[in-house]
Amino acid sequence: MPAPLYTDVTTKVRALLNDKGMAGGATYQDPFLQDYVQMAQDTLVATLIARSVERMKFRSEFVVPAGTTTLDYSWGTPGTNILLLLPPEFISADQLWEAKVGGQNEDFVPMSGPNELPRIARADTLQFWNQANGLIHFLGSTADRLLRMDYWSGLGAVNPAGRMLVVNSGNALAALVACYAAGARGQPELANRFCTFKDDGTLGGMAGFEIEAIVTADIKNQQSEPIRRRPYFGRDRYTNLNTNRWRM
Repeated sequence: MPAPLYTDVTTKVRALLNDKGMAGGATYQDPFLQDYVQMAQDTLVATLIARSVERMKFRSEFVVPAGTTTLDYSWGTPGTNILLLLPPEFISADQLWEAKVGGQNEDFVPMSGPNELPRIARADTLQFWNQANGLIHFLGSTADRLLRMDYWSGLGAVNPAGRMLVVNSGNALAALVACYAAGARGQPELANRFCTFKDDGTLGGMAGFEIEAIVTADIKNQQSEPIRRRPYFGRDRYTNLNTNRWRM
């Protein structure tokens, strides 16, 4: 099943909230719902990452210049401690590998981390990495290195003219949107029918049930693959670097 259209989600929301008397809704029209669709997508992403759902993991490869000690969200001044730009929706790194610049796929070796960086002299490899305050830290190497990074990512802004970015998420998103929209209109009991937010960080109600179905499908998909598949090329949001970015 493909990822749902934005309008598929909003149509389901109007059905849940009994706003079908006129085309496009009398109360819950698409422009009114857009902020709630964004909130729903962000909630869904956070929940799937907390459950380690592989479809929320992405991959980038890029060159780390010699002397670089930090990957940040903004560009720094060229020179020692160059700040390389992380992907806009980067949440946290999962695994890092390195290779010589111009190397082949088999040249990549796993880096050690995330752990506190050791107090040792720099070498011509990166070897170690750590993560703190949303940034990636290195000792810095004496030579340029090719870095491969698997990371957990958000999905950015929703597109009212396009598709949502999670496959089979229409019902989960609709339930979350209905919850947020009903709550905003002072209908907490109706909102709780669609989603409840538990103390342990999990979700209940219709949204919780639908999200669990997404998680279960992901687990079955992983179990059906005895060898982890190679990622396929996806949209490159790492536009400021010479990178290849894959969706896992």
